[in-house]
Amino acid sequence: MKFSLKVSLGVHILLVAHFFSDVVRITGRLLTRSTGCNPVVVRTLVLSLKNSGILEVTRGPRGGTRLVRDPGKITLWDIFSAVDPESLKHLMTGVHTRSSLACPVGKRIPDILCRPYARIAAVIETEMRRITLSDLFEGLSLDEIEAHRALLTGMRKESRPGRGAPSG
Repeated sequence: MKFSLKVSLGVHILLVAHFFSDVVRITGRLLTRSTGCNPVVVRTLVLSLKNSGILEVTRGPRGGTRLVRDPGKITLWDIFSAVDPESLKHLMTGVHTRSSLACPVGKRIPDILCRPYARIAAVIETEMRRITLSDLFEGLSLDEIEAHRALLTGMRKESRPGRGAPSG
C-alpha cells in the first residue's frame, strides 16, 4: 500500500495557509518555494482543495489563499478525497494478476484477498476521518512557526513604501 504524495503536499499547503495567511499573501509562488514542488502541481492541488470547499483563492493584489474551514473540521480523509480521489479506488492493492488459472491457489488469490483488503481499507478510512488538520499541529514547532511569522511580517512591512525600511 502506498499513499499518494499529493496528500502530503495538500497537508503542507493547508498548514502554510493556516499559519501564515494572516501575515502574508499565500501565492502559488510562495507555495512552490515552500513545498519544493512544480508550480503546475501546486496550482492543481490548490484548485482541488478549493473545489472541495477547503480553501478560498482570491485574485488581485490583496488576494491569496486561505482556509475556509476550521482546521479542527478538516480531516485527512477530506484532504485525501480532494487531492487524489482516483487513488481511493486503489487504497489497498497488490493482488498479482498473472497467476496460473490451472493452480487452485492462483485462480482464487484475488477472491481470497478481496474481503480482508476491503476491511483494511475501511479501517484506514475510519482513522483518516478521525485525524484533523489541527491534530497535525503537534508535529510542528510552534516556536519556529512564530519566528517565521515574525520574519514574514517584517518582510511585508519592508516591502511597503513609506513603512518599515526605506524603499530606495
